[in-house]
Amino acid sequence: DNTIIFGTISSGLRQVSAEGGVASDLTTLDTSKETMHSFPALTPSGRAVLFSVRHTDGVTFRVDGVMLDSGERRVVLENASAPQVLSSGHLLFERDDTILIAPFDEEQLTVTGPAVPLVDEVRRNCVGCALATAELAVSRNGTLAYVPATDTTSRLGLVSRNGAFEPLGPAPANVSYPRVSPDGQAIAF
Repeated sequence: DNTIIFGTISSGLRQVSAEGGVASDLTTLDTSKETMHSFPALTPSGRAVLFSVRHTDGVTFRVDGVMLDSGERRVVLENASAPQVLSSGHLLFERDDTILIAPFDEEQLTVTGPAVPLVDEVRRNCVGCALATAELAVSRNGTLAYVPATDTTSRLGLVSRNGAFEPLGPAPANVSYPRVSPDGQAIAF
């Protein structure tokens, strides 16, 4: 079954057929304990989806799994987020700004051994926000690509065709999503 899984801001995860149609709920928030379901990750077998659950304190996360055939939901890991299930039988996840990897039983949705740090100094997608996640991707064959955390400040600037950087405007800050006006005379961020 070709299914697309996606999250919404105010509810749980939703699913829709890759051929289109009406979206349906895959998970539902327990609003007494949870504020968000995010970062859905389909297991290699396609039988389950792992996802991050943000608790109502806005800081604590855990990883849950939901079986696609039955809708059964299970806690996979406490104090963890941003799960990625690898075809090698491992679970990649984040805990306290650390990228960890652990052996994982996809059928039981359980970690079967100790988690070990995988890589240090991975850039976060935003500085100081509650959903700061590592800028990384893992291919189906296990190749990891990530952005090193060499500089967490942002600076607006122009880059010439030969790679020279020319700073613009304000001092370095947390600048996100810059957009240039159609006439090229202004930048919004």
